[in-house]
Amino acid sequence: MMADLVFISVPYSENPERGVRLAIMAGRYIKDRLNKVPISPLMFFKEVFEKNYDNSIDACKTIISKCDSVLIVDTGELSKGQKIEFEFAKQNNIPCIMISDDEI
Repeated sequence: MMADLVFISVPYSENPERGVRLAIMAGRYIKDRLNKVPISPLMFFKEVFEKNYDNSIDACKTIISKCDSVLIVDTGELSKGQKIEFEFAKQNNIPCIMISDDEI
């Protein structure tokens, strides 16, 4: 039986260390509370995605297209990348779950 895949959308560019911490915490939230499979490029191959912003966003869109939903971690204001990920999911009828960083 396959579990739903949930893409993790966190702010990254302004504070990479915090972004990785948020992605890990969101992954635990998805696994433990939602009983789904978390997917995050930051958790798997962060160094690959740091090289070129446009390529990274394109890769994220590809990953999102394979997911059942997107978990957006709101830290007060969505980052540029999070806005792009949210719009892409919305345009492709992929449900988004918005939670604040203090919920994870």
